Amino acid sequence: MTLSEFKSITISKNPSKFDFTPDGRRHLVYRISHLISKVHYYGSQTNNKILGESYFSSSSDESFISEQSQHPERFKYKVIKIYNNTSDKIIHEAYLHQFFDVKSHDKFYNKVNQTASGFDTTGISTMSKDEREKRSQRWSGDNNPGVTTPRKGELNGMYGSSRCGEDNPFFGKHHTQGTKDAISKANTGNRWNQTQETKDAMSNNQKGSVVALNTNTNLFETITKEEFLKLDHYVGTNKGKTYPKRKCPHCDKIGGGSNMTRYHFDNCKSKI
Repeated sequence: MTLSEFKSITISKNPSKFDFTPDGRRHLVYRISHLISKVHYYGSQTNNKILGESYFSSSSDESFISEQSQHPERFKYKVIKIYNNTSDKIIHEAYLHQFFDVKSHDKFYNKVNQTASGFDTTGISTMSKDEREKRSQRWSGDNNPGVTTPRKGELNGMYGSSRCGEDNPFFGKHHTQGTKDAISKANTGNRWNQTQETKDAMSNNQKGSVVALNTNTNLFETITKEEFLKLDHYVGTNKGKTYPKRKCPHCDKIGGGSNMTRYHFDNCKSKI
């Protein structure tokens, strides 16, 4: 496949991605060759630095960069072509990388292939040793996302910051009607998509049981109502209490306790 054929196919896949308008800058595709080992590097550059003097490629291979700066006589530098826009430069570099499959070829320094949409890093770590060590230190101890220790005080990422009023990132903004409809739909009906069988099982598991504080262990436990009333070391705020039955004047519901006050009388849905 020729470069022109490769360019036509690449552009046809996503024509809006490319802009071939001259931007006044110098865009070049180059090759660096090691005169002794015969290993090469294909790359591209958009700056005014002199290749082989102040610019030694964008490779992450530190030994490759270091040898160029210390022993420039071992290398040969060749400008393949100069362009007046970024798109032509990237397409040409991608063509060369695909043609030679530089990331898999033992005669190339390149560790990844350039593509029209960026570098293909599939299965390859592009971080240097120093970068990996810095990341390891940054996410160690209490900074590890998997740590279970509560992040209190300065360990909390929100420590000392405010999200109220104008400090809230969403202050003054509004959801579109489409977003509102999506949120409404996600929270309407059976949100967890449970079958009736699952609902019945959950209901049966909760019948006849209460959550109470075990004063011997200082832990909350789920026990039967009989155990709760019989054993003194279980404590609950409503232990042993009974509530008089009351009737809601709006819906005629009869019941006792706080739920009647919460959902009936002045708060009843049937209230006119």
